Amino acid sequence: MDNYLKRSRQGECYKQVIFDRLYNVDVDSEGTTTKRRHLRHIPRSDIFDIFGAHADWLLAQHLASQSSSVQKLDVRKLHRFCLDIRKGRKASARYNIRWGLPHGTNHDDGKLDLCRFGHSPEYWDKRLKAALKPKKQKTISNPKSAVSAVQRRSEL
Repeated sequence: MDNYLKRSRQGECYKQVIFDRLYNVDVDSEGTTTKRRHLRHIPRSDIFDIFGAHADWLLAQHLASQSSSVQKLDVRKLHRFCLDIRKGRKASARYNIRWGLPHGTNHDDGKLDLCRFGHSPEYWDKRLKAALKPKKQKTISNPKSAVSAVQRRSEL
């Protein structure tokens, strides 16, 4: 989340989406300005609310996809984020506040239910367990050959 805030703020300080070339002389054809823009402050809770509303769907997309080109996020962290959002939804519901819920839903039962995106509960359990399983690290069968390969590379 911190990386998102940092990157989006830096990129937006000198970027203008809506502009008119006749009146905005300091904006190039791609919307980059020469003057720093003064952006409004967006509270972290609002950003968490928006990400939280889409977190379950994002997790389902990552779990259902076999392609490594789609796997851009760490599934462990995303799963942890989904569980944290569930706690936040539950806490806000105690005060009758709608927070972190997808559009069109008014309550959360507290369970991570990916079945609404298709497939059976067994399918999602299997995919989640496979994604959360610790990855085996590659072991070197002959450590001397690995050392000599590193030495050869450093000599080049």
